[in-house]
Amino acid sequence: MRNCLYVCGSAVFKARTLYNTITPMVWSDKYICNAMGVNKNGETAEEEGIIDQSKLNELNQIGVKIYPNPASTQLTVDYSLRPNETAELVLNDLLGREFLRTSLKSENNVVSISISHLPRGIYLYKYIVNGKVNKTNKLILQ
Repeated sequence: MRNCLYVCGSAVFKARTLYNTITPMVWSDKYICNAMGVNKNGETAEEEGIIDQSKLNELNQIGVKIYPNPASTQLTVDYSLRPNETAELVLNDLLGREFLRTSLKSENNVVSISISHLPRGIYLYKYIVNGKVNKTNKLILQ
């Protein structure tokens, strides 16, 4: 849930609103964005720091697509990793309970995952690379 609003835009505010219904918390955009390499000083518009364009391009190329969404019996995870990177896909319900965790290896680019055993509803997935959450989004299971 820690995405830089300068990269992800209004989706960050929507996700925070949803997340705060479960666990209220205070967000530090300056800290979150700086940790991702998008340098903002959190002051006024005149005093804003410079966005590191190479870091921004790298963030925009985070390679994962999960489809179909909504899904019913199977998910396809299309991703790209550098050699020797490892990743995981974690699927939680809106209460934070983990329903699925699967490892993704750099040798593969596409993985199909059966979800027919999961209850219908709205889930949040996390795409984790080398222990760091790179992307979060919602997934609807019908």
